[in-house]
Amino acid sequence: MKNIHKIITILLAAVLSLGSSAVALADSHLNIGSQTGIKVTVGERDGDNGTNSNERFEASTTSREDEHVNVSSSMGSSSFNAENHGAVVSAFVHNLKTLADRSGGIGAQVRVIAQEQDQSASTTVEAMNKIEHRNALLSILFGTDGQSVVTLKAVLASTTQQILALQALASSTPDVALRADLNSQITVLQNEQAKLQAFVDTNDNRFSLFGWLLKMFR
Repeated sequence: MKNIHKIITILLAAVLSLGSSAVALADSHLNIGSQTGIKVTVGERDGDNGTNSNERFEASTTSREDEHVNVSSSMGSSSFNAENHGAVVSAFVHNLKTLADRSGGIGAQVRVIAQEQDQSASTTVEAMNKIEHRNALLSILFGTDGQSVVTLKAVLASTTQQILALQALASSTPDVALRADLNSQITVLQNEQAKLQAFVDTNDNRFSLFGWLLKMFR
């Protein structure tokens, strides 16, 4: 019981400390903004080319801003998140259903797997969104959304079985072109599964103050 009281006391102190730090940080930003106001004066024109020095500065600034936007867009497109994962799975389901129409005897089984992936996609995206948008203070104190992690682990286990089933179906068809197309889609699903596994591992092992304190007092 004494240990529990100690943990609660430390947690309350941490919450108060985090709150005061956030206020102090906001005040410091306001002070910096008021003390370092940038004054822009009209520059003199160069004698030879007749351009204003401020015009050159603005052009340079615009160029840097454009470059930043391009870099940000590039980084955003390569990151793994709920939205990107949902789009990839949606395309995978569409392609697999198309292949099911070409698959003859195994078409029905391929279509079932496509439907299972389609149904689990919304569950996966919802769980990922809960983790990605979890309140920062809650994450620091208690870690990630544990229930969402459990949900994603179940999805990963189900996807593993679907991959094995697709591999067996691809191996059973005598159609070489169809087999190649199925294997291509299997690779897509395997890649997404690897990314999702990494996402789960990262969040499942995320530091939490409460978890750290529990380990200390055990």
